[in-house]
Amino acid sequence: MRCINLKRDYGTTYRVRGEDGKTAPTDPWEHVIECKHGHIAPWGGKLLVACTDKCGKIAKLLRALGTVVQDGDDGVNVVFTLERFGEVADLMRARKRRQMSAEQRAAASIRLAQYRKAG
Repeated sequence: MRCINLKRDYGTTYRVRGEDGKTAPTDPWEHVIECKHGHIAPWGGKLLVACTDKCGKIAKLLRALGTVVQDGDDGVNVVFTLERFGEVADLMRARKRRQMSAEQRAAASIRLAQYRKAG
């Protein structure tokens, strides 16, 4: 069964890591988007799963957005469709990649030029 490639589809906007939190795997099944309240990962086909790291308000709101596949004392796992990704990412507070504007990039280049080694 195929799954959504989080790195390809959302890697420019969100931080996508491996399941262990350190590596950048090539297998899409191992991709995870880090969030303040847990993580988002592929479930299969066009489905994703949001896993909270504790129960509470976020878990309660997630239950209304998808199908609960695991409900425990330490959080909830909710499967949802790709169409709900924006809502879930906002709710889970998915960690975004740092983005520099052209002006910021130019200013950094000038600022860091003094540290470059002469050819």
